[in-house]
Amino acid sequence: FDKGWQAQRVFQAWSVLLEYFCKNRGTALWNVMGADLLNEPFGMDWDDWATAATQLGNHVLHQCPRWLVFVEGIGNMEPSEEGVEWGGNMMGARDMPIVLGNPARLVYSPHVYGPSLFWGNQIEEPEYFTDAGFPGSMREVWMRHFGFVRQRTSAPLVVGETGGIFRDRDKEWQLEFVAWCASQHIGLFYFALNPESHDTGGVLQADWTSPQEE
Repeated sequence: FDKGWQAQRVFQAWSVLLEYFCKNRGTALWNVMGADLLNEPFGMDWDDWATAATQLGNHVLHQCPRWLVFVEGIGNMEPSEEGVEWGGNMMGARDMPIVLGNPARLVYSPHVYGPSLFWGNQIEEPEYFTDAGFPGSMREVWMRHFGFVRQRTSAPLVVGETGGIFRDRDKEWQLEFVAWCASQHIGLFYFALNPESHDTGGVLQADWTSPQEE
């Protein structure tokens, strides 16, 4: 929330969406299972984000109790460390977890990417991508950034975005990440289907029909 988007205005906007997609019998959709509260809230520290997500999550559940509430991580704001990615920093949940009125509807949902995101945006890579033990050494990083959440809070963890250009070190990273998620019983959504993303690529080729060969 800020001066332009105060809490009441945000709640009103969500109420419109909830009325249309959840409550209205004519438009409610069976295949809408939940709400991701905010994409990559990189401009907030964890305490502010946890407070806002709790308020907004409870607002969503008050009007639509059947939905899940997906909460992403923050960016480089505190608590943090060098190399955290937008949406992937849940380190603050160790001391300040999200507490909803119905805890069973909460899902922590980090965004996690490998080297190609940094290549595509011409950003210097974090040192852990060039560690001598890469990609296996990434498991400790993932656990530190967000993987601890399941054991610490008992809430489910579903990666809301992961993917990348499937070659070179990014291919190694993706294979390691998927294997680690499987070993930790963490679900994930792969980004993206469409081919035009300059930093992640897509499952489909430029014709929007043919899948990538790998």
